Amino acid sequence: MGVATLVALTVVVISETTKVKPGGSPLIRLTQVIVSALKKRNIVIPADPTLLYHNRELDATISSDGTMLRSGESTRQ
Repeated sequence: MGVATLVALTVVVISETTKVKPGGSPLIRLTQVIVSALKKRNIVIPADPTLLYHNRELDATISSDGTMLRSGESTRQ
């Protein structure tokens, strides 16, 4: 039982140190998302995904590799 406990503790410690820490106020983020969604609700999505927004510096605090993840669900035209 000691080895299993040590392995579990190691996994927890490693996973805790690799998590992305939240940055800023969650209320500000929520407000930004709502305002942005309202402004962009009728915009046509470009066929070329390289034309979409990417800013590694600004997105660094909210994603693990500096870019927002895309779900593929945004195929509205």
